[in-house]
Parts: sequence; structure tokens; C-alpha cells
Amino acid sequence: MKNSIVIFRQGSLGDTVVSLPVFEEIKRRYPDKDLVLLTAYRNNPEIIPTEKILVRANLIKKVIKYREGVRNISDLFNVIKEIRKERIHKCFYLMPRKRKRDVVRDAVFLRACGIREIIGLPLTDRDLHCQDIGNGLVEFEGNRLYRAVFLTDMPQDLGQTPLFEVSDLEYVLNIIRRSNFNSDKLVVVSVNSKMTTKNWSLQAWQKVLLEISRRHERHICFVGAMSDADFVEQVVQALPDGYLNFCGQLSLEQSAALISLCELFIGVDSGPMHIANYLHKPLVGLFSARDVPGKWYPQGAKAHILQGEAECSKCMLEDNCPNDNICMKSISPSILIEKVENLLKVELS
Repeated sequence: MKNSIVIFRQGSLGDTVVSLPVFEEIKRRYPDKDLVLLTAYRNNPEIIPTEKILVRANLIKKVIKYREGVRNISDLFNVIKEIRKERIHKCFYLMPRKRKRDVVRDAVFLRACGIREIIGLPLTDRDLHCQDIGNGLVEFEGNRLYRAVFLTDMPQDLGQTPLFEVSDLEYVLNIIRRSNFNSDKLVVVSVNSKMTTKNWSLQAWQKVLLEISRRHERHICFVGAMSDADFVEQVVQALPDGYLNFCGQLSLEQSAALISLCELFIGVDSGPMHIANYLHKPLVGLFSARDVPGKWYPQGAKAHILQGEAECSKCMLEDNCPNDNICMKSISPSILIEKVENLLKVELS
């Protein structure tokens, strides 16, 4: 693999989907090169590996992994040895670092691997952080990443990479048909994030989804990990028949196929929400105030945001909010119901 390029990237499902336009553009510019992903092992089995989408989409040829959060000399030496063996001299740097010293440390490591050219190394504040775009918002993280690498804003024609096969779509359709659901009246919902500070309350979800299923006669399909299934079972206790709990039951590809069928997607800031955005589906995203507004907002005219507010905003907490997720509680069910009603009317028209 003497004509290889390494791409240094790690993250969750949402991080990977957000970065897909960068991978697509690298592949377009270097069609004859083998792209190698340098990424970390994830200790949580429910976190979908960075390479999951990239390998099946043929955006990368090979994966080199190191142990996340471990400064083991032997482990790092093995990575250096493997990259040097491949004679890779160019790297695209897509790591989501927050501090310059971490970027410099990564650069030193990549030089030790024999990398001569590192593209996208964010050594200035402008490249390291999402820029202010006014109205209390910052630019989309995907745009920051694209801009740091290619020195221009990200184009709007997202959705070039197929996320599922025809067989995945047929599998999901068969389940829907056996359930006597109308595939034109599906609302796909993702109720939880891995970060509990992003999650909405049980009662709020019940109120909204009961309204959608009864008043608008829509079929509710839940997507997520196996760990979300119990919470969903509590949510559906308030619902009539007309729902399917797919949490932990579908592959990533099958989940994407299900989302592609939906009339509307509703969810917290999570991987499934970013998939819905990538597939150009109408969606409503519920956002906590833990991070800066705008950084992870889905893009395009079909994406609608409900932003939580609180005095403790930008806390960056992932779990154990001392204020009981007060920012998410600021998003009232009535606001989401009104937004959903308006969107369903638009889709019907």
C-alpha cells in the first residue's frame, strides 16, 4: 500500500456522519489512493466505531487502531511501526481537539510515524474552534472541519454516501408491512443520547407522542441502542397501538433505512438525528444548553431546532447534571407539538 493516505479521526456515530463530507472530498481528490483510517478502540460496545460507515461506503481501505486514553509506549510503537511499514507520508488531520497543546502532541506523534505532510492541523483559534456567525450562534462543526482542511466552506450538497443497501430497506419494510403500518405515515423518534445531559423527560415524550399518534394518526418507530429500550417501553405505556420499538434490534444500516422512510424525524442531539439530516429528512432536533448553540445543529431547510436555555449553559457536562437537566425542561411539549403539526401539514401539502 505504497500509495496510501492516512486520515486521523475518532468519535461517535454523530461525529462520523458530520465528517462524511470531508471523507467524500478526500476520496474525490485522491481516487487512486488507498485511504487508511487511524482511530481509537472504543471501550463502550454500544458506541458505533468510527469506521463502521466508512468501510462499507468504500471511503477507507484499512483501519489502524490504538487504545483510547492509554499512553502505552508499546501500543504507540506498534502504531508507528504499522504506519511506517505502509510508507504513508501524507495525513489528513480530523481530530476534534479543543487545545493547541493536544494538536501539537498529535503532530509530533504523526511525524514519528514518518508523516511528512499533515493537512488540516488546527494551530490557530480560527481553525480550532467554530466561529461566531451572529445571533448567539457558532458555525456548524462539520463546516469548521471542512474549512480547516480545504480552506473553504462546506458545500451544501450533503448525502453522497449510501448508508444502507436495498436488502436493509427491504428488511425494514417487511417488518412495517407485517405490523400493518402505512410506510408513508412513519414518524421516527430517538429519545436518548449517550450523554444524559441531552435527554428529555419521560412525561414530555409521552405527551408529545400521544398527540402525534392519536390526533395525526401516525405510526411511531423508535430507534436507538439496546440501553434505550427500557426507557422507550416506559414511554409507550401512554401510547395506543401503532408503535414499534426498534432499539437494539436493527443494525446501523437497517436503522438508516428506517429513517430514510420516515415522514418526520424527532430526536435529541444524537447519531440518528445526524443520519436523518444527512438523508435530507424533515426533522426536529431537541438541544440542551451544554454546548455552544449551533455547533451541532443539523443543516438545511428541513432541519428545525428547539434549543433549551438555562443560566448554567455551556457547562459541557455529559452526565449527572446538578440542576436536573433544567435546560431540557425549558423545552415545553406544547412547543414541540406545534412544530410537529406545522411540519406534518407542510409534508401533506
